Amino acid sequence: MPARQAPPPGWYPDQFGTQRWWDGQQFTQATQ
Repeated sequence: MPARQAPPPGWYPDQFGTQRWWDGQQFTQATQ
């Protein structure tokens, strides 16, 4: 059974209503 693939790097909405940078493995501190 293949492992789930993480979403590609990019800006994703967070719980605070801002966009947070996902580096492909984890969310970073960068927001916009």
